[in-house]
Amino acid sequence: MKQRDGLWVLRLGMGVVLGALSLQAVSQEAVLVSDIGAARVQQAAQGQPPLPVSHWRPRLQDLGLGGVVRLRGTQSEVSVGLGIRRDEQVEQARLRLQFTLSPALLADLSHLKVSFNDQLIQTIVLPKERLGLMHQVELDIPPAYFADYNRLQFQFIGHYTLECEDQEHSSLWAEISGQSRLDLTLRRLPLKTDLALLPAPFFDPRDSRPVQVPIVYAARPNQGELKAAGTVAGWLGALAAYRGTELSVLENELPLRSAIVIATNAHRPDFLHDLPPVEQPTLSMVDHPLVPGTQLLLVLGKDEAQVEQAAQVLALGKAALSGRSLQVTQFEFPALRAAYDAPRWISSKRVVPLGELVERPEELQLRGTTLYDTIRINARMAPDLFTWNAKGVPLQLQYRYTPTPLSDRGALNVALNDQFLRSYRLYASGDSQGKVSALLPLVEDSPGQTRSNMKIPAFMVGGDNQMQFTFAIPPADLGRCRATQPVELRAALDPQSTIDLTGFDHYIAMPNLAAFANTGFPFTKYADLAQTAIVLPSQPTVADVQTYLAAVARMAASTGYAGTRFALLSSDSIDQAKDRADSNLNCNTCNC
Repeated sequence: MKQRDGLWVLRLGMGVVLGALSLQAVSQEAVLVSDIGAARVQQAAQGQPPLPVSHWRPRLQDLGLGGVVRLRGTQSEVSVGLGIRRDEQVEQARLRLQFTLSPALLADLSHLKVSFNDQLIQTIVLPKERLGLMHQVELDIPPAYFADYNRLQFQFIGHYTLECEDQEHSSLWAEISGQSRLDLTLRRLPLKTDLALLPAPFFDPRDSRPVQVPIVYAARPNQGELKAAGTVAGWLGALAAYRGTELSVLENELPLRSAIVIATNAHRPDFLHDLPPVEQPTLSMVDHPLVPGTQLLLVLGKDEAQVEQAAQVLALGKAALSGRSLQVTQFEFPALRAAYDAPRWISSKRVVPLGELVERPEELQLRGTTLYDTIRINARMAPDLFTWNAKGVPLQLQYRYTPTPLSDRGALNVALNDQFLRSYRLYASGDSQGKVSALLPLVEDSPGQTRSNMKIPAFMVGGDNQMQFTFAIPPADLGRCRATQPVELRAALDPQSTIDLTGFDHYIAMPNLAAFANTGFPFTKYADLAQTAIVLPSQPTVADVQTYLAAVARMAASTGYAGTRFALLSSDSIDQAKDRADSNLNCNTCNC
């Protein structure tokens, strides 16, 4: 990264490993639908094949369960979510579970229950001599139990004595390995060939895997087709968000899976040779000619300008998409976006409620007979917040919890990016709510709610952050011999708790490759990339284009907005980028 004529020029050489962008070289073979051999393709051409089958083998830690899950007490549980795409159906499912039970347990009374969507799969009981050892069991899950969104649930029941027992005794534990794995056999389901179903089949919010999409154009693409490909990459990147994208590029080759094809009347892949010419920017959804149950999205135009416009309509959602084909007769760009208004960045122009930083209110709540759990809130901030000499980032918390006689032995621990910041004492019955305003402490307020005003230390704040709020609340002590079950405890952060970045200016020393790798900055200062030029070699290779698409998709994932206003230039026309700067545009140039 260096400065040229007042412009920041970032060179991404193809010999450099772009690990920060999570670029992966995706071979053409790697993006083909699994388990489709030559025989199956030949059957597909004859129109008499079954729909293809694929296999997915996620580990529990890949689904968000963590490395090792520890269940404690006489009764505790944990669950993990699993989504199934709308164009797939589970034909077979098997859980390969690795777990360990405490050697101090009573074998006849202790067990591990495995359920799926509240349907019992199996109760696992071990003999005394096998307690304390790692075990692996294989459990079949009936395909009929699967829905769009699913929960795999584990419930531990443990006892260590036949007499009066301490329900929180240290010998009551079970561990579930994050290396436990689900083996899923998935059958493709046919989708209606309709633009109204977009972004399916290319993206499905139920699917937590990286978004893998081939982008196809004719050999030696022109600038208009490459700009359209970048616009489509931004659309996919904004949708993919945390999942990431793995975009492959094919020249004049039809992949054996759903793909996006970009073409003009005069420059098309050979497999579209017989397609009638178009007179307007056009989006069309057609069935794949070889693989049943898959589709091709055609982004078409009479010329380069029209194919760019068709891609912009797709990315910006400025038209009601329906039917098999749509011709765009009128298109207006949305207003230019202001600096630092990326949808996924915390605004520095107003106080932001924490409820806006989570998808569902349930993410701010905890429950259990013993609470020692964490609420995690991802907070992406502009990487150039100038926090030097600042006391901190103001954070005002409001929280609630179930009071018990022992609540005053509990605490709310606050951390940022796994670095402990401060602990706040909780209170016994009668003071179950409160507020804290800060630089990061909790100050008790009225009974029933707690508030805390605090400041997050400025030096700990980066572009990508995670705020962690851990409630540690012991259960009420009813004695060793108790006939009643412990009360379920709850704790929650109020969605109206706020974080305040309004007092910070913007400044960062450049060049800064870390800021680019993490958030796409400085190019993402304007989420629509209106002040960005991207420079490709005069004769870009497939690898060059794939790097370019990965960079655009990564920037869109950071901002949550498909940037379509960037200028795409060739290396022999880089002076045009300078012209944009001379026209009072702070043009950032990414030379791929």
